Amino acid sequence: MAGAGIQLRIDVNSDRVRAALRQLANQVANRKAAFDSIGQSLVTSAHHRFEHERGPDGAPWAALTRRYVQRPKKRGGRGGLDHPILVRRAQLLPSITFKASNDGVAVGTNAKFPGGGYSRAAIHQLGGKPGMAPGPAAIPARPFLGIDEGDEREIGRLLMKHLEA
Repeated sequence: MAGAGIQLRIDVNSDRVRAALRQLANQVANRKAAFDSIGQSLVTSAHHRFEHERGPDGAPWAALTRRYVQRPKKRGGRGGLDHPILVRRAQLLPSITFKASNDGVAVGTNAKFPGGGYSRAAIHQLGGKPGMAPGPAAIPARPFLGIDEGDEREIGRLLMKHLEA
């Protein structure tokens, strides 16, 4: 995920998950398998956010603007209404991946705007402002990366599974 242009740090506020992470660090020399499982789970969770068009906090993504929906199809591309939100070019969703090591896991994406260095993920995760290039990029945030309560429970379950193995 190098060069993705966005980095989010998420602190786990679950005592159960923190305790399991400490136990994993103390008892398991090769922790990469546990972090691989967590990474796969978080990528799946991000994919579900696209399917349900909701952020990690459960809030629905902002609807497409009327201007976007009414814009004409361009160069063989799709118009505004015949695709789910954030899936027009089908590049962002499949770019979500993870990288696990013995010390942790990072989940993110390498998706960028064509011909530019701006992160496609960042603009959709955080939103844009009117003067931003390629622009105008005044779009609402539609977060898809993050950890929700279900993810916390699953992370705890996966850690316990690896501790019991």
